[in-house]
Amino acid sequence: MLGITSKIQDIYLHGSPDIEFAATGLLARTQVTYGSAEDARQTILKIRESFLARSEDFFIPNIDAMLARLALRTGASSAWERWYRNKAPKELLRPCAMDRYVYVTPAEAEVARDCPGQALAVLARGDVSSSAASMQSTSSCSTRSKPLPFPRIEEESGTYESPEGEGGSWRVPLARALASASRFSSVQPIATFGIAVLPLLQESDWNEDPKFLARTIAFSRQQATFYPKFTQPPVKLERPLTPTEEKVPRLIPQTSRMPLSARSWTSSFRL
Repeated sequence: MLGITSKIQDIYLHGSPDIEFAATGLLARTQVTYGSAEDARQTILKIRESFLARSEDFFIPNIDAMLARLALRTGASSAWERWYRNKAPKELLRPCAMDRYVYVTPAEAEVARDCPGQALAVLARGDVSSSAASMQSTSSCSTRSKPLPFPRIEEESGTYESPEGEGGSWRVPLARALASASRFSSVQPIATFGIAVLPLLQESDWNEDPKFLARTIAFSRQQATFYPKFTQPPVKLERPLTPTEEKVPRLIPQTSRMPLSARSWTSSFRL
């Protein structure tokens, strides 16, 4: 990361917008990898402001998607939900390599909304559109993102049904993703999803490269430690709160402002 940081100012001063965007994305990804999500957010906001000041609007959708992915990673639900409502693309039939952030982020959002089937549909549309050789990088991105919805599907039934009608075990697409990532000896494309894929990695019987699988699990566990709220849906109540229970969160701040003696008396009274 020190190498990137030492060169980033020169890139901002002398680089073209696409180089600025690529370097910023690399720096932010490195910051996220080491658990510094807030530093990554500030890095991305800085280039966003710079691009807007120069009327360089081409990369703004990708930058906004990057910010939404950070919000998903840290559990800032209001931020990513706002992006999902207002800025997420409604049609993903022709994604291009430059739109990978815009393309994958809606799938992550669907998982966080507890809609894993819809996440698979989003990724599958990209698979169909990425079949041409010029779209190979986006197709590869989709392949390695495909395991993302499966922990939620596994909780429900243990099997999945793809939009193309191919039903079966979650182990098949996970094995494809691992094989794709192992060709580049890069654990990050899968392990970056952390807690969202860790349960499946731990149960995987993929044996083409046990050392690579072990590295992927270790990196995924680290990311799960940094970002335990990543794509986790809100807790659903088994029954609605009663009117009395709904008042409790409003009473807590009032109690915290009481003098210590009053709080002690109140606690004793409740007991």
